[in-house]
Amino acid sequence: MTQTRNPNVLLLSHGRTLSNLFVKLMSKQDDFEQAEYHFHAAFMYLRKEIGEKPLIEQPEGRETFYKMIKEGYDKFFQDVENAYSKNKPVFFKDHVFQTWQPSVIDQDIWGADPAPSLHLTGDQKHTSPTLLPDSFLLSAVPIFIIRHPLMQTESWYRANLRIYPVDLKDPFCKLSANTGYCRQLFDWYKTQVPADVYTGPNPKGPGPFMPIIVDADDLLEGTDVIERVCERVNFSKDKVLYSWDTVSGENRTAIERSYLKGLWESTGVDKSKSSKGVTAEAKHAAWKEEFGQEVADFLLASANKHMPDYEYMLAQKI
Repeated sequence: MTQTRNPNVLLLSHGRTLSNLFVKLMSKQDDFEQAEYHFHAAFMYLRKEIGEKPLIEQPEGRETFYKMIKEGYDKFFQDVENAYSKNKPVFFKDHVFQTWQPSVIDQDIWGADPAPSLHLTGDQKHTSPTLLPDSFLLSAVPIFIIRHPLMQTESWYRANLRIYPVDLKDPFCKLSANTGYCRQLFDWYKTQVPADVYTGPNPKGPGPFMPIIVDADDLLEGTDVIERVCERVNFSKDKVLYSWDTVSGENRTAIERSYLKGLWESTGVDKSKSSKGVTAEAKHAAWKEEFGQEVADFLLASANKHMPDYEYMLAQKI
């Protein structure tokens, strides 16, 4: 049967990249079903319940973690089926590292011997570093959202500090502003998508589709990039939400209140979150005054570490 609906849209992000702002801007695209964070609960379990040592050393905790990932995976594709039953595509948002092979994430965090891999795709072709089958990744329009590491790292630290004291020696801090996972997946797409594939407005058909890279600053600086993204993914420019009411954080979790605080307290795009004019020297000095030398040095080192991946992606933005 010929596909009549538009292709799915997959927003591939990392924490503190203004991905929640992007979702807010596109929250009235009612020709799409919206779904997000399918693997987040599993990674919160990893972080909070079994995050004190590598997965290879805790088979029972690993089994629970993998089971939760499998539940998220099943929910992901159930959302696809539910949308298709309405002849609608899905606008997904998931953090890239949470879609990753968990044994690889575990190695990145701990540098330990690898835990057994998790395989969920059955006999479907699977060549990407994620858990998702190639057929799905190549049939959706992928959007990568990136942000200047100075801004991303600072935002990560502030958001976590509002919840609990941040231990800079915690191995999970390695994930704080890691654009590397986005770069790896973007490079995988480049091996799969022909260079001459259609990149104009209103894409149709089964794919594959050229990835779109959006820099967070461009969401803050005007409507041009937002409108071009709309054209590339079949979103309606007329349904982009540029203003909204504030939201109460009452009866929400501490993590939700902290991570969504800025968006909930806003009534529109906050241009002060842009990296325009920001320098590493000025940020480091401000961090030193506010947080102390150790934190300032850590944040700067983290930002510098991930700058090459950010600049690589930035050079190919829409």
